[in-house]
Amino acid sequence: MSESDRMMQFKLVLEIELSMLRSM
Repeated sequence: MSESDRMMQFKLVLEIELSMLRSM
């Protein structure tokens, strides 16, 4: 797994967490 792939996954997780927080 390359470094850029890890960053992409990290951003995806962050966005999901943010959307979940907003819907609360």
